[in-house]
Amino acid sequence: MKVIDNFLNKKDFSIIQKDLLSNSFPWYFQNTVILEGDDDYFFCHLYYTDVVNSDFYKTHIIPILNKINVSEKQLIRAKANLYPRSQKSIKHCFHTDRDDKHKVCLLNMNTNNGYTEFTKEHKVFSKENSAVIFNGNIRHRSVTQTDAKSRINININYYD
Repeated sequence: MKVIDNFLNKKDFSIIQKDLLSNSFPWYFQNTVILEGDDDYFFCHLYYTDVVNSDFYKTHIIPILNKINVSEKQLIRAKANLYPRSQKSIKHCFHTDRDDKHKVCLLNMNTNNGYTEFTKEHKVFSKENSAVIFNGNIRHRSVTQTDAKSRINININYYD
C-alpha cells in the first residue's frame, strides 16, 4: 500500500475538482453502498466499465492513468463517489471491489474527516489530492465524514 500526497499536478487536479464540486456535475443516486439492503446511500459517476461512459473521461481519468503509468487497456473500472455528510460516522462493510487480481487507485478530491479503512486497522484519511494505491485483494471500507457536506473520491480499478 502506498499513500501519495500531491498526487496530480495542480492544473489537472484543479480541473477535476472544479467539475466534481460543480452544481451541474451529473451524480447518480445509489440506493446501497456495498450490500443490497444496507441502510446507507451515496452518489456515483461511472466514467468507465467495459466502455467509456462519461464525457468527463478524458479530462478526469486520463491524467490519473498517466500518473500511475497504466494504459487504457489495463483499465477495469473508473468511477467517482460522493458520500453526503452524516451526523455520525458510518462505517460501511469491508469488501474488495473485485475477486480477480488487480490494483486500486483511490484519489481523494477534498479534505474531510472521512476515511478509507483497511482490515489491518490502517486508516487513510481524506486529504485533498492524496491517493492510496493498493492491491485489490485487500479488504477495505469507506467511512463517512461529519465535517464537510461531501466526501468525494475517484476509484480506479486496473490490471497491473
